Amino acid sequence: MKSKKRGWINENAINKQIIHLKRIENDNPIKKQKSKGQSKDRKNFLLNIRRKILRKPQFVKYINILLESKKDSTKFSSMSEDVSDIPFSSDENEFFTYQIDNLYLELANESMTKYQYIFNHIDNKDILLHQKQLYQDMSTFFVYIHSRHPEICIKTIFLARALIDDVFRCQIITLENAMIVGVTCFLIASKFEDVSPISLNECIQLGNKEFSEKDISDNEAKILTLVGFRMIRSYSMEIARKLLNLQTVENAIKQICDIICICSIFDSTISSEKPSTIASCAILISHKIQNQKIDPELVRWLSYTSTTDNCALMSTISQHMKTTIPNLYQKYHCFRQFMNQIVSEEVFDLITKSINY
Repeated sequence: MKSKKRGWINENAINKQIIHLKRIENDNPIKKQKSKGQSKDRKNFLLNIRRKILRKPQFVKYINILLESKKDSTKFSSMSEDVSDIPFSSDENEFFTYQIDNLYLELANESMTKYQYIFNHIDNKDILLHQKQLYQDMSTFFVYIHSRHPEICIKTIFLARALIDDVFRCQIITLENAMIVGVTCFLIASKFEDVSPISLNECIQLGNKEFSEKDISDNEAKILTLVGFRMIRSYSMEIARKLLNLQTVENAIKQICDIICICSIFDSTISSEKPSTIASCAILISHKIQNQKIDPELVRWLSYTSTTDNCALMSTISQHMKTTIPNLYQKYHCFRQFMNQIVSEEVFDLITKSINY
């Protein structure tokens, strides 16, 4: 029995050795060395993100709140210098861990190469270094925001970073306005991707109460103007379109509804409402502008998306469409150009003049 057992052990050892040798033979040393270098760069990048989070004064307060709110705070306080110990992944929530891991991977993959074309308009070495540091701080900040709001869709962060890329390509960001730019880009992306976007009050909390709702709203208009209003397709617009596509509705009503949903983004009071509520109001208003009676089945569907009385919100939307939006239309050529891609100038004038609630 002993010899047989010993024989089995030797046979397994030989098999393992053969497999090990085969793997070595198939390894490409150049590819392995390149992969090792990339892995080291990613590790350093991620460790740098964590160090920045722990070092930046504006993050320390929130990290402490995060630690106090976690039952397993000992895991957060006892950290080694390993990437796997970055304290935003939790074994208790596999989905959150999966999202954070994807985020880290995206940050590591993109941020190593984006410097080449994001900052190619900067010649001064000191300014270039400062902008690169701020860009990395933005990535740090988005990781932190996601740790505070794990319910936020991971696509929101990727879209917010894409917005940040556009902003950095178009202008020099200063240290004083870096945080409000980051928060505002996250707010815009949240409106675009999430069913329940973060509120203005939550944005103020993320900014350590250094700016007001008006500051965020003003900065939102500036950023959207800077990027040429290219990415405005709010979730309220998606909901309204899906509801209208289930019915035989005139294209004019759909276009008017699109315009109302888009324009609602530019008012902090309106945009803080649920997208489903905004969609319901936009559908009701667009039918009234066209003097069309709403299908009873559509009314029933709207009752599911919005259970509150919408008269006050529709009045706010009406006032917003008659005052703020025409001013934006006249002031910004890129906004006018964007709107004309959806409806003609005559239809836009009809909307702003006919809307009345």
